[in-house]
Order: sequence, then structure tokens, then C-alpha cells
Amino acid sequence: MDRGGIPAIVFLVLYFVLFSWVTFLLLTKRVLWRSRYTSIFVHTLLRLAAQICGIGYGVAGVEHINWLIAYLVFGAEGYFTLVWCAYRFLIAFQNEILGNSWIEPKKDCGFWSYYRVLRAYPVLYIYYLLAAANGLIIAGSVKGTNSSLSDSSREHELRVGRALRDAGTAIFMALVVLFAAFTQKSYMARRGAYTRAQSHFLLILGLTAVPLLIRGVYGILGTELRSWNYALPEAYDGGGLRAGALAAEYVLGTSMEWVTCLTLLSTSFISITSGANEPLDFDDKARMNSKGELDQELDEEAK
Repeated sequence: MDRGGIPAIVFLVLYFVLFSWVTFLLLTKRVLWRSRYTSIFVHTLLRLAAQICGIGYGVAGVEHINWLIAYLVFGAEGYFTLVWCAYRFLIAFQNEILGNSWIEPKKDCGFWSYYRVLRAYPVLYIYYLLAAANGLIIAGSVKGTNSSLSDSSREHELRVGRALRDAGTAIFMALVVLFAAFTQKSYMARRGAYTRAQSHFLLILGLTAVPLLIRGVYGILGTELRSWNYALPEAYDGGGLRAGALAAEYVLGTSMEWVTCLTLLSTSFISITSGANEPLDFDDKARMNSKGELDQELDEEAK
């Protein structure tokens, strides 16, 4: 096993912990299967598959390129599902606390009727962009891995692959920024009317944008820096992937996804629906203040 196998095993264990956690929540019915936590469940499965492929690549050696391709593909799927998870958590918050979401409508009609309604909401275009970005990264990851190509052809394939991966990652990062803006908008729309738990929930959601953006920056650096690019010989030495490239992969890439997943899962300890049945908006507060003043005047007159 080369040096890349050890961190792959470490993160296999770490992701198995998260997988076990979300599975426990689902099986014990603490959360529903058709909920935001299902997206976390899918993400952890994909990351476990990626880590198994990373171990396989470390054991088989750098000449077994199929293990690397599988690792990159599952890794791209992991980033895709994690960004989607963040949106699902925000949409669920809006539905539970605000009654509806301006990102995605509730499905209370047939498929085609719902689709016609869906076209007026951001979620449809977010999903299309995520799928397109995912496809670009996967296509770019396999470019230049064919060792039978001539040097000139392979160099061309590598340039195309870098462009595709950079474009896909840039779309992911733009959608992460959009998610952060949506979270901020959700908070500011009813600022002061949320309970403390609800405010903390939104704060935690907003913070997930930081590791997701770091993961995106690494995705671009991992293609542009030749010493970090998996497809180039400069990234390897006699022990497999160079230590610098390996550290970047797991510190800036895999660990950022793991931290994001952990952060999202930690919201299971926050009961956003506890306390008042519905958070008050500013008009509600004004009416309550007016009613309180009126009651006070009536009490004084009675005295």
C-alpha cells in the first residue's frame, strides 16, 4: 500500500461514523426517510464508496488507473450531493417555520402540474446547474487518463479536462454563494422574530458555506497546479501520490466535505419547532404590543 492508502482508511472510518449516525436517526424514526436527512444518507454512502476506491488505488498502485477514476467520480458525486443537502436543509427550514418555501413549492398536485409551478421557483434551475456541473467535473476527470494516447493528444485531453473541471467547480462555488445569500435572506426576512434555536439553525447553515467554498477552491487548484493534478506524472513519486498533493486532497478536499456533513448532521440536536407554534413577524409583534398597551389602559381605568 502506498502513502495514499492510510488517509483513505482514516476517512473511511470517519465517514462510517457519520453514516452510522444518520442511519440510526432514520431507522429509529427520529427523522423521516423522506426528509432532508435522506440526502445526508446518500452523501455518506457516496463518500464511503469514494474512500473504498481510494484504498483500492493505494493498494493496487498508480498503474491501476480505474481505481483513480472511480475515486474521482464518487468524489464529484459527493460534492454534488453535499451542496444539494445544504439547499434541502434550508428548504425544509422554510417549510417548517415559515409555512412554505420561496425556493421550492410544496408538492400538492400531479407531476406535470407541479412541474409547471416549479418553473417559477429557483430550485429547478439550481438542480439543473448542479447536474451540469457534476457532469462537467466527471467528464473532465477522465480526460487524459488514457495512457495509449500520443503526447500531443494527451496534452490536449488534459487541457480540455482542466477546463471542464474548472467550469464545473466554478458552477458549484457560485451555487454555494447563492445558498449563503438565500440563508442570509431567510434570516433577514424575519429578523428578531425567530426563536433562539431557529436563529442558531440558520447560523449553522450559513457557516457550511465556508468549508464548501474551500472545497471548491481546492477543486480548481487541484487541476491548475501540476504538482496536485492526479492526471499528471509531476504529482507522483516512488511512494505514489506526493505528500503535498495528498495533504491538499485530504485537508482542503475530503475533510472540508466531512466537516460540512458533520455540521449539517449536528442540527439534529436543534428543535426548530419548539416553543411558539409559529415565529412572529413584525406585524404580529406590533399587534401584540398594541393589544398589550390597550389591556394596560383598561386595567388602569378599572382601578
